[in-house]
Amino acid sequence: MPGYHSAKVWEGASVEVFHQVRYGSNNAFQISSRSNDFTTLLSTSKQDQEQLFQSAGVNFNAMPSKESSLFAGYIWNRDSLEANLLYTSARRYENNWVFVSSTRDRYLSDAHTFYTGGSYQFTPKTLGTLDYSVTAIDGQLGSTGIREVLGDESTIDNIAHNFTGSLSVALDRNITVTGRYGYARYDDEVNSALDGGFHTFSVLVTKKF
Repeated sequence: MPGYHSAKVWEGASVEVFHQVRYGSNNAFQISSRSNDFTTLLSTSKQDQEQLFQSAGVNFNAMPSKESSLFAGYIWNRDSLEANLLYTSARRYENNWVFVSSTRDRYLSDAHTFYTGGSYQFTPKTLGTLDYSVTAIDGQLGSTGIREVLGDESTIDNIAHNFTGSLSVALDRNITVTGRYGYARYDDEVNSALDGGFHTFSVLVTKKF
């Protein structure tokens, strides 16, 4: 059930708002447990899966002058999944495997993203851009059985930063040179061994034929 709305705030500026909801379920998936010779039906267990995805956000665009443009926005995503966990205690070489539903577990994550940036035309042949985004995600990989097994490792709690800047220079009508720098940083509150960041540098030459 998507929705999208846009409105002009003033001359050269606009605001866009969107929302989306998706729901899906699957109660047809099931495991039938039979005796070792496959002649006797011992039990049937259903996974009974349900998933709900929600998303909403707002985006702002503006052109303060002929040479400049700005944008900023926020996006929220929530993903939720519930399902019965099916298991068997029988070992591979044993007879009469029986799958049963142990617990009903729920995966839930919330992602919040803020982004902003802009561009400026320094000269007719020189264009600069900057943009930054930060995404924070929190949630749980499981609520019951999975959480009991993983403990604190079932928690989702991280944040990622991304920054990029570029400068493009038109050498003539057909050749443009663009230099770009980027930095990305990731921090995980659950597992600090995953923390880190990296820099990227690139040069792109574009030629029109």
